[in-house]
Amino acid sequence: MSHTFYNSLDSACKSPFGAIPAGQAVTFNLTVPENLGYVDPHLVLTKDHEDPVHYRMEFAGQTPQQNHFTFTIAPGTPGLYFYSHKRAEQKSKYY
Repeated sequence: MSHTFYNSLDSACKSPFGAIPAGQAVTFNLTVPENLGYVDPHLVLTKDHEDPVHYRMEFAGQTPQQNHFTFTIAPGTPGLYFYSHKRAEQKSKYY
């Protein structure tokens, strides 16, 4: 794989799928090719009409030629949230 992998419909990438009640944890997993060198991926979480908040994803291990990162959060207040992933060494976002 030569690109960062994330699929919001895949439970290996985001669990649970769909809307969650306030206070329930949701886990995001991201796979980044090793050949990209050092990366510092962040989950960017934005509550509707609020400023985005960047959360550094934790290194979760490595498989051949792939680095895995994870982050779990339990939003405390109900609302509409948007998210994306951002690698710190570049401006691109991965949805």
